[in-house]
Amino acid sequence: MSKKVIVAGPYFFYGAIRSEIGRIRDYVETIAWALKQESQTFDAHVAKRAAKLPEHAVAGLYEDAYETASNLADRFPAFAWQTTFVAIYSFLEDEMLGLARLVSRLLDITPAPKKQKYKGIFLAQQHLQFDCAIAFPDGSPHWLQAQDYNRIRNAIVHRRGRIGGWKYEEAIRQYTHGKDSVSIDDFYRLQLSEAFCLEVLDNVEALLEDLFRLADERVS
Repeated sequence: MSKKVIVAGPYFFYGAIRSEIGRIRDYVETIAWALKQESQTFDAHVAKRAAKLPEHAVAGLYEDAYETASNLADRFPAFAWQTTFVAIYSFLEDEMLGLARLVSRLLDITPAPKKQKYKGIFLAQQHLQFDCAIAFPDGSPHWLQAQDYNRIRNAIVHRRGRIGGWKYEEAIRQYTHGKDSVSIDDFYRLQLSEAFCLEVLDNVEALLEDLFRLADERVS
């Protein structure tokens, strides 16, 4: 008598995804703490040195330290949050494509060829919604925000965060309007923050949970 093979549904794997999201959240908070500590330590070090110098030499010390202080306060955090955001977006893309492959395998479906314009999260949407017939939440705020993340990701990866004169400039301006966590500076460059990365991570977690739950309902 053959044993019945029990195949876990897609939602079974969401626990591992949630754990990974928790580790990413810890990483974001640790980087923010480390950057703040390094900046404060450097400022205290410069102030301690300045206290030992004659008055005429203090200005020169602070002038020499200006670039390092600027890096620690502005440039390094800006780079850290851009790279962190791109990593979070890549995590979303990878998990959505992985889910599409999993559901296709469980339902024994061969995805239909897609137009070349569909890539990343949009390719995953096409597979899940139309090949696998999942009730894709294409009107949910989580998915709508993911599309905004796609434009921000492309601006960072392909334009180093500059949006001036770009075809998606207005869409990004509308998204960032009124937000404290992400902004556009006087040079038309996106400025991200720790708070924005955590917001994105929360939204990614909610979207993936929705998708894995809906996929589980489809294959059960």
